[in-house]
Amino acid sequence: MDPLISLVISLLVLFILVLKKVDIAYSLTISTFLFGVLVFNVKDLIGNTYYGLFSISTLRLFLAFILAFYFAALLRNVGAMDKIVKGMSSINKKFAAVFLPSVVGLIPMPGGALVSAVMLRDLYFNDLEISGEKATFINFWFRHIWVTVWPLYQSLIVASILLNVKVWQVISCTYPISLATIAGGLLVVLPILRSTDGKLAEKSSRDLKALAEGFWPFLIVIVLVLGLRLDIVYSLIIVVILTSLVYRPDKSKIKSSLKFAFNPKILLIIAMVMIYKEYVMNSGVNLKLYSLAISLGLPIYLVLFLVPFTIGLATSGEFVFVAMSFPVLINLLAPGGIISPFSIFIAYLGGVLSVLITPIHLCLALTLKYFNAKTSITYRYILLSMIFSLILGLLLGVLLLK
Repeated sequence: MDPLISLVISLLVLFILVLKKVDIAYSLTISTFLFGVLVFNVKDLIGNTYYGLFSISTLRLFLAFILAFYFAALLRNVGAMDKIVKGMSSINKKFAAVFLPSVVGLIPMPGGALVSAVMLRDLYFNDLEISGEKATFINFWFRHIWVTVWPLYQSLIVASILLNVKVWQVISCTYPISLATIAGGLLVVLPILRSTDGKLAEKSSRDLKALAEGFWPFLIVIVLVLGLRLDIVYSLIIVVILTSLVYRPDKSKIKSSLKFAFNPKILLIIAMVMIYKEYVMNSGVNLKLYSLAISLGLPIYLVLFLVPFTIGLATSGEFVFVAMSFPVLINLLAPGGIISPFSIFIAYLGGVLSVLITPIHLCLALTLKYFNAKTSITYRYILLSMIFSLILGLLLGVLLLK
């Protein structure tokens, strides 16, 4: 069957499965193999599947994901996050209301916004006395402001593998989006917090020390990946060793962290991402999509924005929109094997904004329920921030990358 038609069919099946609440790991598996079966004969299907699963790139991706998840779980299990929360108690409450969700966002995990929601419930409702809808918006939005710049985010790791570049090179293309979402969120949240009581809590040097003790592992990651531009795998190995030496986790904490890192569904998703990439590259569908866009006279940047936007809206996963759209758009993102920063920025902007507004986002659903907030009212704040972020993002992208 024609690869382009096969791609459309497989994506439609993916969207339907997700809407039917089938687990994303199983949805990806079904849609990936459906695409392969429709495009390849048996021999090519087996060959592409084998290479996609056992290539060096795939093994590097497996290792990077496992290390990133282990590091995140280890920090949570040894109490590093608790130290940060305790330290934040000595800082302005309004600042803490916005800052703490962003700190939790440094540890990528499914439904992570619920973690910060539990931590901040008293601050939002008792100290600041804001509504559940406003609390949901603040917690959800600022939980996700680091998606395009924090090296541990799976989408950045996947993008670096698919584009065959280092993580810091991807970040150099996507950082304006983080600036835009921070500014877009603040434009909405500052009027909300202006009338609340944000007085300083009673602070002590012990609280500030706890804040520093919790933050240092994150600073090490920043120095290694963004400062020294070390490969993400080597950076994670170093920071995991240092964290283990300092915190000395017991066997139960190590076991719990390993269990989180070797989550079978996450490993299945990684495998499907790389198999799908192999199918797309060898089917020629990326070239067909490019030719179709040119023949229809569609603006290239519109295609770059809409493909990830559509996938992100339907699947709600940051790394899923990268995994499913970047192989298809590879000729636009890296023409001639050389990355195009502005093209990568546009594709990422579409994907990130769609994930922030999709109603099936796990973080949003969990926070709405926990704060007993009305979806329609909460979306007023989310959509307004999204519009601000889109406008600011495009302006920053043109100024900084074009």
